[in-house]
Amino acid sequence: MPAGFRYPNREADLWSPSPMDAPFAQSRELTWFTAIGRLKPGVTLARARANLTNVQANLARQYAKTDSEIRPSIDPLKEATVGGTKKSLWILFGSVSLLLLIACTNIASAIAFTGHRAAP
Repeated sequence: MPAGFRYPNREADLWSPSPMDAPFAQSRELTWFTAIGRLKPGVTLARARANLTNVQANLARQYAKTDSEIRPSIDPLKEATVGGTKKSLWILFGSVSLLLLIACTNIASAIAFTGHRAAP
């Protein structure tokens, strides 16, 4: 990943892959892993989802006891991190923009009003 990549925690100084031979990595009951990756050029999100669904279906047949209830998902990183607050962020953006517009209007009207005063 690029040097500016900070997910899910900006405080993390080190990312370490889980060794495939580690005991917790060998357990089929542990399903807390999250993977982050990039799609190959030319691969659509729909195609990647379909491929992952096929892989999981094969694993569910092979390991019915542990994998039959797992439902994998592929989501864009932006959607996964901001998705639930998207509407709130747009409302905040609109509110701040409106406040800025009001402030600029007040300043412009104050300048216009003071510039056209009649002399006493």
